[in-house]
Amino acid sequence: MMKIFGKVLDADLNEGVLKPNAECVEECYQQSKCILVFMNSEEQCLSFYFNLTEKLTVVETAKTDNLFVAFKTQFLLSQCPAYEAMDLSLTVAGESIPWIKNGNEYLFKKCVYDWKMVPRENNMTVCMQTFEIEATSYEEAQTICEGKTIPCKITGVQSTISESGVACGYWLL
Repeated sequence: MMKIFGKVLDADLNEGVLKPNAECVEECYQQSKCILVFMNSEEQCLSFYFNLTEKLTVVETAKTDNLFVAFKTQFLLSQCPAYEAMDLSLTVAGESIPWIKNGNEYLFKKCVYDWKMVPRENNMTVCMQTFEIEATSYEEAQTICEGKTIPCKITGVQSTISESGVACGYWLL
């Protein structure tokens, strides 16, 4: 876990629970799906979980703000990189997802559920999932993709539409 003075944008600590900060960080570390905790000096703790989080923005704050964020990340015990040289990433279920640092912000973006992240040009990512559907035309397959729980567009066809499946996707902005 890496702890900094910071806050999660659009997060309300009042939705968290009261617990000592050390306990908050340790619980996140022990839980495989926890990726980050947001805390304050009054010991309010708000946890964020891999499968329930698509996008997070963490902003560094001043020490006097009494706000803390602890990221789950991988470092060897023998490593202790300088703060400016840290390359934060998270690996869950074999998928490595970086925290993108831009100035005093860290951005985390991933696809929901078990959708796969496919990098495209210009730092864009498409979230894709293959579905076995019965459709006899491109238009019918597109209508099915658009009607999914997560509305998406056709991004590819596996074999032929009527014989296999269709890959649906959405842009991760």
